[in-house]
Amino acid sequence: MGNNNSKMELQAISELFLAALRSAALRAKLDANEIEAIDTALKSGLITPEYAMVWLHDIGLVDQVIVDEVRS
Repeated sequence: MGNNNSKMELQAISELFLAALRSAALRAKLDANEIEAIDTALKSGLITPEYAMVWLHDIGLVDQVIVDEVRS
């Protein structure tokens, strides 16, 4: 009986982990779409580089995209 509970716990943990992985993958896709939207808007002249940085900051990705040389 104890072994069966252990298997059930392992399966529950696995299902939770798989759900977390799916969630992380969706967040990564959303982030990629946001970055592509910023890229397109900047290339098209719809936004300024400053606004692009603000946009990245607002979505929490400025540190992932902007290097120190660009921030100065």
